[in-house]
Amino acid sequence: MTGDLNREIDSNPSFPGKERHFLRAQLSRIFAATTVAPKGLFEIDEETTLMKFSEEFVMPGTEELKTLEAWSNVSESILKNGRTKYVAPDNLDDEAKEAWITEKTESDP
Repeated sequence: MTGDLNREIDSNPSFPGKERHFLRAQLSRIFAATTVAPKGLFEIDEETTLMKFSEEFVMPGTEELKTLEAWSNVSESILKNGRTKYVAPDNLDDEAKEAWITEKTESDP
């Protein structure tokens, strides 16, 4: 039996894509939720805004790593809209874009 990933999805709530799109979305959600690292291992490079290893990081001891507070997600959380960041509409000026993004971030942190 072979699967056809080009089939429509019959679901509730409805899913607008094909089975391959649904599978990709589910894999992304699982990856984003389960990729963890000790807190402080990574930092954002101010010049490139990319994630890099922290030079000052010291690996915590075994007992400290047993607590949930010692861990953080590596990937950004997936928002309700399916993205990791809000993108404001192009028809807004800079000040209105910031207000729009702030409003959305507060409603779906």
